[in-house]
Amino acid sequence: MNLNIRSKLVLSTVLPVLLVYALLFWLGVSQVRAHLGADSQQWLLEHARYQAARLALGLSQLPALAEGLGDVMLADTDRSQALLYAHLIDGLRRAPLASAAAVALHSPARGALMRRGQRTGAALGRHA
Repeated sequence: MNLNIRSKLVLSTVLPVLLVYALLFWLGVSQVRAHLGADSQQWLLEHARYQAARLALGLSQLPALAEGLGDVMLADTDRSQALLYAHLIDGLRRAPLASAAAVALHSPARGALMRRGQRTGAALGRHA
């Protein structure tokens, strides 16, 4: 196979340039991929830490809410419905992450539900 001068020039200039550009392209893509992987991993770790701290805060507030309401109910089960709502409102103030609180009594069968942001509560019946 005889190569003329034109073919030899093309092979000796174009092929090395193409190889250099292909190598640079591969290096650039691998660098971008490595940085994106590290950034996304860091973001996921920060997000997981934030959510874990938020869950721990919520779990630390809920026992105090449940204990306070339980003590009130054990002390006097014949409290009026308005007092049940008042205790639920107080419990929601102590637990800022809770969106609702409820008390259900079985003897006599009654209860109360209070949601954050509502002025009035809802009575719970036998199906609570």
